[in-house]
Amino acid sequence: TGNTLQTHIEVTADLDFSGFTLSRPLGYLSDDERVAFSGVLQGNGHSIKNLQIDSGNHHSAGMFYSLKDATVENLVIDSSCSFTGEYGGALSVSFAGSLTVKNTTNNAAVSGTQYLGGFIGYAQYMEQPIVISFEDCVNNGNVTGSPGDVGGFVGYIYENTNVTLTISNSINNGNVTAFGGSEGGFIGGIHRNTIMSMTISNSINNSGVTNSIGHAGGFVGHIGNSGITMTISDSTNNGNVTGGYYTGGFVGCTVSELPFLLLGILNSANKGSVSATKEMACGILCVNPVYNVNVNTAVKNSINKGSVNASTNGYGITNIITEARNVVSMG
Repeated sequence: TGNTLQTHIEVTADLDFSGFTLSRPLGYLSDDERVAFSGVLQGNGHSIKNLQIDSGNHHSAGMFYSLKDATVENLVIDSSCSFTGEYGGALSVSFAGSLTVKNTTNNAAVSGTQYLGGFIGYAQYMEQPIVISFEDCVNNGNVTGSPGDVGGFVGYIYENTNVTLTISNSINNGNVTAFGGSEGGFIGGIHRNTIMSMTISNSINNSGVTNSIGHAGGFVGHIGNSGITMTISDSTNNGNVTGGYYTGGFVGCTVSELPFLLLGILNSANKGSVSATKEMACGILCVNPVYNVNVNTAVKNSINKGSVNASTNGYGITNIITEARNVVSMG
C-alpha cells in the first residue's frame, strides 16, 4: 500500500483485451500491495476494448486500482468493457492524489455494491491538497449500485482535506441507478470533507437518475456535513430524477452542522421531472429542514421546467433559500 508507478503511457492503437481474464484492476497486486499509476496516459483517441473485470462482492473493479498525480487524456473506454465489484469505476477504482482527465469518454457499464462512478469510484481519507478536474469528458455507461453512493462521473468523496474539484464542458448520458445511499448524474455523495471547493460548469446530464430508497439529484445526490463551497453554473439537467427521500433537479439533499456549506446554482435549468416516493422533492435543490444551521444557498438566473411530485412536500425551486434572484419555476 502506498506504492506508485510513475511513467508515461502512449497508446498508439486500440488495445483489445480479448482472451485475457482479469479479476482485479491494474495495480492491484494483492490485498497488501497496491500500486497507484502516476504520470500521463495519452490515449491519442484510441479505445480500450473487451476489458471485463468482475471482482465479486468483496473486491474492486476498474481499469486501474488507483490514480495519483496522473493525467488521462484523449482516451475511449469501449462499450465492450465492463466493471463489476464492491467498489468501482471504469477508469479507476479510486484516486489517491491529484488527477486531470481531458477529452475522455467512457462507454462501459459499471455495477456493484457501493462507491461506483462512470469514471472513478471514490476518494477518501486524503489529507494532502489535491486538485481533480474533468474537462470535455463524456460518460455513456450505465452505473448501477446497491445499496448506493453512485455517480455518472464519481461515486463518493469522503473525509478528505483541501480538495478542489472541477467538472467543465462535460456530459453524462449514462443511466444512474441505486437502491439506497445517494446518487447523482455526476457525483453520488459528498460527506465530511474539510476545505473543499467544487465547480461544475457548462455541463449537461441527459439521463435518468433513479434511487428507490435514498437521495437523488440530477447532478449531485447528497452533500453532508462538509466544509464546502460548490457552484453549478451554465448547466442543464434533462434527465428525470426519482428518489426515495430528498430529491432535486440539481442537488438532492444538503445538510450541515459543520462550519459552512455554500451552494450556488447560477444560469442553469432543470428540464427533467423530479419525484420523491418517500419524502421531499425540489425542482432545483433540497435542504434538510432540520440540520441546516450552516447551509447557505443561492439560486440566480435559473429556471425549473420539470414537474415536481413528492410524498410529503414538493417545491418548484427549493424549500430553504438564502438568496434568490431571477428564478422561475414553470413545472
